[in-house]
Amino acid sequence: MNPKLIFLTFGFLCCSLICFAQDTIPKTTKIKRLTKTDLIDGETYVVDTIIDNTTYFRKELKIDPVLDSISIKNLADHQRAAEIDAKWLEELYSNTLFDTIYQSVSELTYEPVEYPELSTDTLKARLERLNAKTPFNIEYNPSLESVIKSYLKRRRNSMARLMSLSHYYFPLFEESLDNYDIPLEVKYLAIVESALKPRARSRVGATGLWQFMFGTGKEYGLNVSSYVDERSDPIKSTVAASQYLARLYNIFGDWDLA
Repeated sequence: MNPKLIFLTFGFLCCSLICFAQDTIPKTTKIKRLTKTDLIDGETYVVDTIIDNTTYFRKELKIDPVLDSISIKNLADHQRAAEIDAKWLEELYSNTLFDTIYQSVSELTYEPVEYPELSTDTLKARLERLNAKTPFNIEYNPSLESVIKSYLKRRRNSMARLMSLSHYYFPLFEESLDNYDIPLEVKYLAIVESALKPRARSRVGATGLWQFMFGTGKEYGLNVSSYVDERSDPIKSTVAASQYLARLYNIFGDWDLA
C-alpha cells in the first residue's frame, strides 16, 4: 500500500484527537462618530469624513516625530515574550520533526505492533465510519493497523507536536482547498509530505510544506531563485498545491489517484 495513502488515512483517524482551529468572524464594535454638537471646548479636532452632507470629526493626534523615533529605537523586547517567540519560530521552521518522520517512513516494516489500548475491532469500526464520510477510500488492512499503532505507541511526542502545528496551518489549508473545491481531508497530506515544516527539504530537493520540486513549483507560479524560494512560503505554496491537486483530479477523476 502506498505509504502516503497510509499516512493520509492515519491523519483521518487522528482528527478526533485534534481540536481544530476554526476561522471566526470578529464582532464589530460600532464607533460613535463626532458631530459639531459633540465637540468639547479646548480640544483640537480634524475632519474625519463627510457622509450625506454631514461632517464628522475626530480628535487630532499630535506626534513628535523626533521623540517618537527615539522611543521606538529604545523600545526593548519583553524578555518572556521574546523567549516564547523564539521557541515558536524554532517549532515552525526547525526540520528536526520532518527528518525523524522521513526516516521512520523509509524504515517502515509493517510488522504487527502490540497496542492493547486500540483493538483491531475498534480500529475497523472507526475506519468504517470515516470511510462513509469522505471521498477517499479508507479500508482496514494489517499494514495500516501497524502504522497507526506504531505511531501511537512509539511517537507520541511527534503526534503532540503535529497537533500543535495543525492549529496554526490547518485553517490556512482549509480555506485554500475549499476555494478549489478540494476535500478538506487533503490537509493531512502536508503532514505526510513535510511534517508541517515550511523549510522541509527532501534528499531529492523537494521543498516546503507541500514538497514541490523545482520545475513543478515554477510551473505553478512560485518564484524559485538564489534569493527567494516561495516553495517555503506557506500561503503561496498552499495556493499552488490546491491548483495542482485540482488539475490532477480533473485528469484522473479520483481523489485517491490525485
